[in-house]
Amino acid sequence: MEPESYLTTLNDARIGYKYTKNEVNRLLLADFYGSTALAEAMMESPVYALPAQELPADMRQQLEKTVLDTLRLRVKLGQILQGGPGFTQETAWQLTQAPDIQLTETCSVLAGYLFPNTNMLESAGLESAAVYSEKFFTADKALIRLCVDIIPTGEATTARYRFNQWFDVSAIVPFRSQAELDEAVARLLCTLQQLSELADGIRDQATADAAAERIAELIALGRQQAVGLRWLTEDEFAQLVSKDGTSPMEHLISPFLKLQEVNYFDSDKLKHTLQQAK
Repeated sequence: MEPESYLTTLNDARIGYKYTKNEVNRLLLADFYGSTALAEAMMESPVYALPAQELPADMRQQLEKTVLDTLRLRVKLGQILQGGPGFTQETAWQLTQAPDIQLTETCSVLAGYLFPNTNMLESAGLESAAVYSEKFFTADKALIRLCVDIIPTGEATTARYRFNQWFDVSAIVPFRSQAELDEAVARLLCTLQQLSELADGIRDQATADAAAERIAELIALGRQQAVGLRWLTEDEFAQLVSKDGTSPMEHLISPFLKLQEVNYFDSDKLKHTLQQAK
């Protein structure tokens, strides 16, 4: 597959349409509990209710060869990923460098590079369908499992295969449980609250100048705290921080929007600090 195909397939399969991605992911992994009616209603196809099978052994061998050939050609990719070939949890790819984007999206892009074309599938009368994922912690690991449904071409589909790519992101994600994740979110929110209160207390150029250095320190701390939180999607983060269906983010950002309206009280120090933070 082309790298972008793993991302666009999400829309092609209407994943998330009227439903949250996490909910659809859960049902796909559960084969819609065998309910063709539910699969038809949510995915517009009953094929997703078929029990997911492993790809035939000969095809898995060909895919492993594809990966090895790709890594030989893409040296930089081999510097980012270790282990493999990612078909099982025991052979998960180990992601060694922190990306600039959310981790599930990163794994999708990397899988697209590892498997750059669909010729093998097409020659076998198969095509890729929905792409979905799950994330979870073990005692000592943080794992992402990327799944691709592969189905026979044609209207009368009688089989559904699930191709897995496992990614071990433990070197990047600093927590190993939901409780630790919740604590990390709370720490970041505390930092953002301090930033908001500092900005809200600025009344003139003098207080703006005085607050600039502390704001720079808190921004740097917030960035550091946010690195591990790339484990979360924006929707997942919003869900964790929301209270009674409302998010505190708008309240936290409001003081900075007010400062922008008054041109930061003409404080060059504060302007420079915030420009550096972009």
